[in-house]
Amino acid sequence: MRGRRAARQGRASVRRVVTAKLVGVVACAGLLGSVGACVLASSAAAEGATVTRSFTLPVISCPDTSQLCTPVHRLTSFVSRSSVRVAYSAGPAHCSNIALLLFVDGKYVTRTAFTSPKGTTSKTLPWPSDGKKHRLGYEAEGETGGCNPGVLNNWAGTIKVTYTR
Repeated sequence: MRGRRAARQGRASVRRVVTAKLVGVVACAGLLGSVGACVLASSAAAEGATVTRSFTLPVISCPDTSQLCTPVHRLTSFVSRSSVRVAYSAGPAHCSNIALLLFVDGKYVTRTAFTSPKGTTSKTLPWPSDGKKHRLGYEAEGETGGCNPGVLNNWAGTIKVTYTR
């Protein structure tokens, strides 16, 4: 009798854990027949939390044909519950102004303002709110001046992406 009661309490405990509104992944497995065991693995950030991710870009070489450094580079994929803030900080070797063109799932959305060497520029862009992962992409646009004679040769820097999980 005592074993059955413990098993019922164990199953009830498992049901409470599974049905509780916790952030994370709950995995339950049967152990020794009717006695259950659960493991809770929490996610990196709770739903509704603001997340900032930083990406250091290597030196990116551009085709020697224009100010636009193609192709579009894919940065990351994520789900956001609101708009997304993208900040670009020019690398220390920059000698001309750079703007970023921003893409969602390969489609152009917006462009940041130009930033000077060692400067920072940012832009908020709308993000699909369908609960699915979408991919953020970027490409650089140069501006004549400094060491840029009318063709962007290469660039580097850091991109910070801030969104709501």
